[in-house]
Amino acid sequence: MTLRYKLLKQVLEALEANDKLINGSGTQGGLVYCMDGYYSDCFDVDPINKQTDEAVAAIKEALAQPEQEQEPVADDFFKMIADRNPRPFSTPQRTWVGLAAEDRLTAKYMQDAPDGIEAVIDYIEAKLKEKNTQCITS
Repeated sequence: MTLRYKLLKQVLEALEANDKLINGSGTQGGLVYCMDGYYSDCFDVDPINKQTDEAVAAIKEALAQPEQEQEPVADDFFKMIADRNPRPFSTPQRTWVGLAAEDRLTAKYMQDAPDGIEAVIDYIEAKLKEKNTQCITS
């Protein structure tokens, strides 16, 4: 049972319950019966009843149809796009570039600076970013 089927069933039950509340069922009168004569000028339930009847009929018709393949949701949509174009946003593979011997030596001597390890971390981070984010020309 699909989620769509369950939701339609739930909506149908709610509409039918509201219809019973408003119009009653069998020998039990609904709100319309209780208000008859008191608020008849304030409420016109006929258009609402017509709309409810049409909605109930449409939902019953939809529920009577054999269940079809579930409509794609957002994740299915992205999977579908990926299946049609397996590498839509391919990026060239790059080799990681580490620190050169000179950069390591500079970092080693920076640890004695007043900023200490913070300066070393900032230096290493900037160097690695510089070496690994350069534009690729093909």
